[in-house]
Amino acid sequence: KLKECDALELLSDENIATATQVVTPDPGKSRATIQREIRQKEAAIEHLARKYRSHKLPEEELKQCLYSI
Repeated sequence: KLKECDALELLSDENIATATQVVTPDPGKSRATIQREIRQKEAAIEHLARKYRSHKLPEEELKQCLYSI
């Protein structure tokens, strides 16, 4: 989808790692840490969706692409 919509540069953005990280409730990880990681992930997704949206790839579709990675 990203290639089809000329949005592959998204994958080189410095925020892609945060936006696509897996947040897991590891033993010893506090609830506050998990919530902070989730907020950081969501903020990165919002930022990338706004930055790379286009007429070919609207913000909501871009978010779906990020969630699928």
